[in-house]
Amino acid sequence: MDVARSALRLGSRVTVAYRRTRAEMPAIQDEIRETEGEGIRFEFLIQPVKVTSLKTGRIRVEFQRMRLRGKDRSNRSKAIPIKGDFITLEADGLISAVGESVNLSSVPEGLAEKDLIPAEPSLATNRKKFFAGGDAVDQPRTIVHAIASGKRGAISIDLHLRGLDPGEVLPKIGIGNKGSLSMEAYLQGRNEGKWTEPRGIVSYDRINTLFFHPSRKIQVPQLSPKLAVKSFAEVHSGFSKEEARASALRCFSCGTCNYCYNCYLFCPEGVVSLDPLRQTKKVDLDHCKGCGTCARSCPRDVVRMKEVG
Repeated sequence: MDVARSALRLGSRVTVAYRRTRAEMPAIQDEIRETEGEGIRFEFLIQPVKVTSLKTGRIRVEFQRMRLRGKDRSNRSKAIPIKGDFITLEADGLISAVGESVNLSSVPEGLAEKDLIPAEPSLATNRKKFFAGGDAVDQPRTIVHAIASGKRGAISIDLHLRGLDPGEVLPKIGIGNKGSLSMEAYLQGRNEGKWTEPRGIVSYDRINTLFFHPSRKIQVPQLSPKLAVKSFAEVHSGFSKEEARASALRCFSCGTCNYCYNCYLFCPEGVVSLDPLRQTKKVDLDHCKGCGTCARSCPRDVVRMKEVG
């Protein structure tokens, strides 16, 4: 998408050819929509098979039509050529933009295979004391995955230096169903000498929205397509300080106590005590009757009632 939009800004009329459908494109959906909105044309289910130079200086590109059938080794839809079905397009130039590769020139010999570094779930490599993450390992190349690699790598390196097995610890601090790790659970377990399963993700249906004021989503300012294509100026200009603050204040802080005092104020027995300065909270279990008022009045699903036996 970057290449297509750059070529457009340099004065070309651009057509993007892709051998699968829009649904399989490994690009950010917002970028696909923006690219199309700027006037770039898309041709799906075609694959270039022959390029011919013409006397006019242009080129003729022959494409084979494709269809999707089954899955490949990466579990993506497999593009199969349709025998005898071709189309031809003429152009001034052809740009091959089929992905990115990692600069591995500074990586020790024997660590990388092709354009990636094989790594275990802990991000440890086949060389002792070497860990790899981000774009260098086999995972989606997004900011979120890069940040997650940093967290996973930091925990794994700490375990390595402590002589502990990541294979035993990492599964105990996993949170959600997408491979995320809880740094809070790791640090707490490290200090206590054992790891227990993280509290888990708080879903929206467990948030008590009655205690929150509705606020609209802050939209990121964006250039119109007509203006965007005239220069290489940032399409998304980002939030102002006030907009960033307003957007951050929309966070529910789910699962995190912010000492709103609801449990203290609503408790009919007065058995809840809070100390926001020392960041502590305590329940007098000897006098608690288990009515559950504190749990129902908690906006962020921090307080839960459960049997202890």
